[in-house]
Amino acid sequence: MNTSTVIRRIFVMSLFLVGLAAGAAAQPPLGSGARGSFPGCPQCGVWSWVDLPQNQQTVSASNFWVHGWGFECVSGLSIDRVDVHYQDYDGIWRPLKQPVNALRWGLIPRPDVVTFGQAIGCPHTVANTGWALTVHGMPLGLRRVTFNVWRGPYLETHERTYLVRR
Repeated sequence: MNTSTVIRRIFVMSLFLVGLAAGAAAQPPLGSGARGSFPGCPQCGVWSWVDLPQNQQTVSASNFWVHGWGFECVSGLSIDRVDVHYQDYDGIWRPLKQPVNALRWGLIPRPDVVTFGQAIGCPHTVANTGWALTVHGMPLGLRRVTFNVWRGPYLETHERTYLVRR
């Protein structure tokens, strides 16, 4: 086992433990993007949540971790993309491009999410629905931020407000 594999395993386990320690149990989403709006497929769409950092926390401008979970209901598969946008002081939403390796998805086991998925009628929900994203380059100040959580053509949007400091 090489050093990279060991570090990766330690990272995944630490994310899992952080999720447990923070009491980040699966919580019902507050809003939905496209979920349920497909004719003939009321369950189609992404179910997701942003666990950490919670709304109205202070984060670092250089980089900060965002943790959450997400899955597409019909297939049960984990999300595969998270887009980040922030609102500038002119009220314009701007995309915040992230490095290719900033998102780690499909690696973090979330048994609480499997239970949640089964309870809402998504019986194929996989265990590795947790994700982590390193956000780089957020401008300083009080910022409204959206996270668009995707699986294929389906998304769910979560909005947070963060105080971004050095």
